[in-house]
Amino acid sequence: MRQNIRDFVDAVAQTLPIGEPIYEFGSFRVEGQEEIANLRPLFPGKEYVGCDLRPGPGVDRVLDLHKIDLPDATAGTVLCLDTLEHVEYCHQAVSEMHRILREGGICVLSSVMLFPIHEHPHDFWRFTPDGFRSLLRPFTSSYVGWDGDPRFPHTVVGIGAKGTVDWDAFVARWDANKENDAMRLLNIGAGPKGCPIPPWYHDWEVVRLDIEPANEPDLLMDAMDLDTLEAGQFDAVYGSHMLEHVYTFNLARFLGGVRHVLKADGFCEFRVPNALAACGAAAKAGSLDAFCYQSAAGAITAWDMLYSYLPFQMRYGEPMVHKNGFSPATLQATLEEHGFPLVYSAGLSWDITAIGCLTDLSGEMKRRMNIDYSGTVHPDNGGTDVGAVRQLRPVAELALQPAPGDNSHSSQARAPAAGGRGPNVSGSPGSRRRLRLPVVH
Repeated sequence: MRQNIRDFVDAVAQTLPIGEPIYEFGSFRVEGQEEIANLRPLFPGKEYVGCDLRPGPGVDRVLDLHKIDLPDATAGTVLCLDTLEHVEYCHQAVSEMHRILREGGICVLSSVMLFPIHEHPHDFWRFTPDGFRSLLRPFTSSYVGWDGDPRFPHTVVGIGAKGTVDWDAFVARWDANKENDAMRLLNIGAGPKGCPIPPWYHDWEVVRLDIEPANEPDLLMDAMDLDTLEAGQFDAVYGSHMLEHVYTFNLARFLGGVRHVLKADGFCEFRVPNALAACGAAAKAGSLDAFCYQSAAGAITAWDMLYSYLPFQMRYGEPMVHKNGFSPATLQATLEEHGFPLVYSAGLSWDITAIGCLTDLSGEMKRRMNIDYSGTVHPDNGGTDVGAVRQLRPVAELALQPAPGDNSHSSQARAPAAGGRGPNVSGSPGSRRRLRLPVVH
């Protein structure tokens, strides 16, 4: 359950006629969502029946959406939230929900479009607004909406009614809920407009910070001066391939600025080249010219990973040079030592990702980021999870090729705009928590 979906259901509960009993399909509350996925408090005093394919938390009855074992016209209201992507025959499922709904009742749906694969236990579909309109055709009247970019929404919602409904009050309430719940991300070293960010931020308000005017950032400034901004205004700070451009003696100032702009429960996410993997590749080949991976900019060697891509250095000079280097352990330790008491870290082939938290992430954010609650290292990149090397593999085995199609650096090795200054800076680990993150192209 995502917060925007809970807010969507809140708008439904406050503005539309809610008949009883309420049947929720997909009511199983997965680990970490015990509170946010409990929708019963939004319908106080109403008869409420939670249904799912498996017994467990939040489930009153085990029922199959493909063939619901209920008589016709049983339900006053039907909820099916972020569940249809897991249903193999979704038109059949909506037809069954229509069958069990009484006259005058409503069927409330939501699902995802721009969202990572998440198996519970399978993930079959992504929906567009037109897809939901097709699903809701059996109903007398319907409403279809979305959340996020109108051309590429992260969420699609729909309501089908057996009868006539005035949607105006609902739409006004939901729009107000969306405005109040916008999460804010500061993207440091954002680069030109259109540079990708991880999909879990796509429904956030993104503020782009860059030192290069040609990139048209929202904040044109040096990232070393974050402490001059208003304090506590961002839910998260993101930086891809910029932390290696900060000298070690400047890390305290820079990460102090990151903490300054974060809210009390905020977090930062940094992605950097894996210097340990580069050293392993060089040691295995006996040369710093050892090939590591192919990026959109060209072939990347161990030397490029350690010191910055040579053609960019030759063209743009000192600003493109790396001032620092990190292994999975040292990146985690850096964040811990500079005020982030809880750090999740992982290796993505030749990249490292670390998420530094002021407090623990919410269950919803963990689900979005595919953080594995079991602590199991999954072979998401062909067995090249360098983030687990400290515990599982000797250094000699670090020089591994990325899996076919792994272009985790392809969008990162980019040149600054003409005349630009390049990067956006001048000038003891606890037990490690692992996450698995999809490659961002």
